Amino acid sequence: MSGEEIVVVERSDLLGDGGFCGIRTEVSKYLRRLSADWFPALRPEAEKRTDWKQPIPYIMVTKNEKVFATRRTELSGEERLHNKISVGIGGHMRPGQQRPDASFDGLLWRNLYRELTEELTFDPTIPPAELQKYLHMVGVLNDDRDEVGRCHFGLVYLLQLPQNVSVGVRETDKLKGQLTAPQSLADGQHELEGWSMLCLRHLLDREGGCHRAE
Repeated sequence: MSGEEIVVVERSDLLGDGGFCGIRTEVSKYLRRLSADWFPALRPEAEKRTDWKQPIPYIMVTKNEKVFATRRTELSGEERLHNKISVGIGGHMRPGQQRPDASFDGLLWRNLYRELTEELTFDPTIPPAELQKYLHMVGVLNDDRDEVGRCHFGLVYLLQLPQNVSVGVRETDKLKGQLTAPQSLADGQHELEGWSMLCLRHLLDREGGCHRAE
């Protein structure tokens, strides 16, 4: 991890003088700012810089009105999230050899696809072009109320699996997962990651349940 480069953006360039807490469905201005102003930085430094934001693709996988919920074990990388339940698959964006003035959409898709295929298995396997047909962007997420959230900025997606595709976790020693009814997760929110609470409220609000976080 010491030499890992990730994508970051100045907080002031992304959010201006203020910020917000929750999910916003109007995403165009944030994507424009990310596209124009992102730059590569070493991850250890980025994790300490609250004046930077790290964009994180965060994908909720759903099927039959259930969401794929995972729990990180103590063997997973992020100690601050051990044993927490998540309704999103996500991770840092790696710039690779891409220049800051190249297509941000392409960079985002490559990282989003990498996160999905590194963390999850699909049976049968879904080709990248077909996967995009089942994927759409929900909104952007910001939450500065805890240590993890202050440095990160979510790009939230929904992947709605077709009936013939099953989903599972790839590294079962680091992650446990199953399709779960959203309301049953809401009944035990103390176990949820902060971002997952906001995403779950968004899902339930669409279905006439909890109010979306402001």
